[in-house]
Amino acid sequence: MGVWEGTALAIGSDLNGFGHEWAEVSGSGGLAVYRLHEPNTILLGRTSEDLAPVAVPDEYLKPTNDPRVLGDGEPTTVFRYDVVWEFVSAITEQRDAIPSSFDGICAQVVANNVLASYDERRWVEIPDESRKKQ
Repeated sequence: MGVWEGTALAIGSDLNGFGHEWAEVSGSGGLAVYRLHEPNTILLGRTSEDLAPVAVPDEYLKPTNDPRVLGDGEPTTVFRYDVVWEFVSAITEQRDAIPSSFDGICAQVVANNVLASYDERRWVEIPDESRKKQ
């Protein structure tokens, strides 16, 4: 199960001008939390343990072939440069961005079916959509 929470008006948070953005994924054995204001760290916790910060591995800190040097700049700012770099690179290279619009559609299908499952109090089958290149 997962939740994304965000607000620019979070009372009690002083994030140097950044809003509160919190992604949480919980499973039977633990919890993972990603906070946008600390993009190089993830919080992990297992059952009966408190959350503990863990560094995000370097290979996940920027897109493949991104020319930015890891460690340069403020993480909360430069990760946004990476997002734009990937988007523009995908356009100029005539390829899908990572993640792609199709990935976003798939995520929305899952989210819609989670809501339907809750509303209808039943399991909902998620359609298996294979990617079709045109």
